[in-house]
Amino acid sequence: MTKRQKTFLELGSLILFMGALIFSGCAKSAPSDPSTSGTDVGCRIQAPATITTKTALAAKGPFLDEPPATPSKPRRRMRKLHGHLPGAARKAADLGKMDETRELPITVALDLNNSDELAQKLREMYRPGSPTFHKFLKPEEFGGKTSFAPAFELQTPEELSIHSIHGLHDFTKRRTHLRPAAQVDPSRAGSGVGGGFTPADVRLAYNVPVTAVGAGQTLAVFELDGYTASDVDAYESAFGLPAVPLQNILIDGATGAAGSDAGEVTLDIELMAAIAPSAQKILVYESINTDQGVLDGYARIASDNIAQTVSTSWGSSEEESTPAFLESENAIFLQMAAQGQTVYAAAGDAGAYDDGSTLSVDDPASQPYVVAVGGTRLTTNATGHYGHETSWNTGSSATGAGGGGISAAWSIPSWQSGIATATNTASTTMRNVPDVALNADANTGYAIYVNGGWHTYGGTSCAAPLWAAFTALVNEQRDAKGLAPIGYVNPLLYQIGQSKQYAANFFDIADKSTNLYYPAVTGFDNATGWGSFNGAGLLATLANDTVSEVEAHSNFVGTLVCP
Repeated sequence: MTKRQKTFLELGSLILFMGALIFSGCAKSAPSDPSTSGTDVGCRIQAPATITTKTALAAKGPFLDEPPATPSKPRRRMRKLHGHLPGAARKAADLGKMDETRELPITVALDLNNSDELAQKLREMYRPGSPTFHKFLKPEEFGGKTSFAPAFELQTPEELSIHSIHGLHDFTKRRTHLRPAAQVDPSRAGSGVGGGFTPADVRLAYNVPVTAVGAGQTLAVFELDGYTASDVDAYESAFGLPAVPLQNILIDGATGAAGSDAGEVTLDIELMAAIAPSAQKILVYESINTDQGVLDGYARIASDNIAQTVSTSWGSSEEESTPAFLESENAIFLQMAAQGQTVYAAAGDAGAYDDGSTLSVDDPASQPYVVAVGGTRLTTNATGHYGHETSWNTGSSATGAGGGGISAAWSIPSWQSGIATATNTASTTMRNVPDVALNADANTGYAIYVNGGWHTYGGTSCAAPLWAAFTALVNEQRDAKGLAPIGYVNPLLYQIGQSKQYAANFFDIADKSTNLYYPAVTGFDNATGWGSFNGAGLLATLANDTVSEVEAHSNFVGTLVCP
């Protein structure tokens, strides 16, 4: 039965009338299977707004009833929204309406206006020689369990330009991409407690100059749990690192307390500090593990626009998210790209089978405005320098392998054009994942101090913050030269990968090892992307604006193609 909502949001003294929001009632379900410099842009670009409120499922309907319309009022034209029904809900048994007194916090995502113009401006921002090259926008220039989900798609008044509404189901939960070591391979062990790699080990193995320390840079980690600050202090003290200032930003009721996934949060911070020990600050954005919490967390990072580099190690298989969620998430990452923020996401720890059983990839790593970071197994030589790498593959998705494959949601961005070969099996029509990689095998993992003791961890959760911290070193050198942050770096990485500079900038993994399906071959592949960074080489390349122009194809960043 169709029900209506009137939402009032008080912003200071301003009351924003959101209108009558109509949707069919939420239903309970159970699983069917019980087992930055600005630029004059000529017009204002309105970014996707997320407006958070709380609604009670009252006895008369899911939202506050709207006063009866007078006969003289024209009937309000309604717009049907799409992509709000999670796939799992379609397969679940319907247990009827949920408790009508239960309150649901929701996030309303508005349509992105002037999207074509923004896409064109984004191309110009990243085209060397353009008058607006690296002149980024500022936020003010943007406008087994029982679950619940909508029984039908939603409807809203057309004049509100609402793109989507989030918080109306609880099927999708993001997972960490972290793996504890079962045992450390003695022939490949680092010098840390338990054989894990230390900050010095990582720098030496990946050829990171000792003088690059991330001075003056602000980094951010996106988290869905808290941590214990004394663990980070102990890590920095043990390795003689400066104490990088930490700032916690709590979103949607997150408490900051260390929970069951504190290991994820802690290693993200510690590995950033390992590569960028002189960073000005690491911002820890903690939200709650719901669709609404995830969007609100990313939106806060974008609206704050303080961190130049961002890392996220939380994700879920693409098909676990609704198309509406993917589009809303994408709009936030677009804003970050337009502001010159670089976002890295762990590509997952289940190899080519992100959902555990079928060929699939992880969100947000598959998002076109995000750099997807896959996993390798690193071997160093007798002196601790780089030896070789192979695809991370322990034999099954359950025990761990580097995430990678072909997106089912996003069409291929122009900067991936021409990468498909007969040997790498990359797609010519859909977004390929990952873009890059780094050591992620827990058995050749990293020494992490968490919960008052030393542990060895792996997973692409380790690779993503290390790439983000490396990018802080790039921005440190760019700052010293008076250049803007590197920003949306994917087009440049692909250009380097297809140039004569490739071997000097990346360690290519080309031994035909797989991530359970896709082989690692010369150049790009869906097992390890372009490979891992050769620190000194890639740092020198990205610290200058010397890479030739990126062709401005119309499909610069890919489009959502899933239904």
